[in-house]
Amino acid sequence: MDKYAVESVLFVAKEPLSSERIAKILNQSKSVINRWLSELEKDYEQRGIRIRRVAGGFEMVTSEQYHEVIEPIVPKEYEFLSKPVLETVTIIATFELETSEPVKKAKIGRYRNVKNPDSGIESALSMGLIKATEQGYLTTDEFLKFFGINDLKELEEKLQQNINSQ
Repeated sequence: MDKYAVESVLFVAKEPLSSERIAKILNQSKSVINRWLSELEKDYEQRGIRIRRVAGGFEMVTSEQYHEVIEPIVPKEYEFLSKPVLETVTIIATFELETSEPVKKAKIGRYRNVKNPDSGIESALSMGLIKATEQGYLTTDEFLKFFGINDLKELEEKLQQNINSQ
């Protein structure tokens, strides 16, 4: 068994896989899998495919510089996020990042300055970007995958970088 077994597992996976999951699949230690993942990340740095850390796991993705090339042949799950959905997921992610707690529907409505935030919430739920809990709404791993981030802290860092570069 070698790092190319990890590569094969990632290639066929339908979702990001944690190093723990890969270790279990390949019957290897997590430290060995992490070493192989690091080697593969380096191997793919200058290629059209990348190994990306996202949503607490790893996945194979197309290099950003080739997105325009493959765009015509890849079906789009979400062409765009409507303004209500974007506002809704932004509020939920921000609240979750700042408090580590779900946000209630009423608070989403107040922040969006609308009486009824249901359309944004329902659309975000149907896209799998958020989930409902008894206490309110939280982001999902699908949200992390959609925005290409590993966790909400990474989103905050990227936003800060964009603000600083302007």
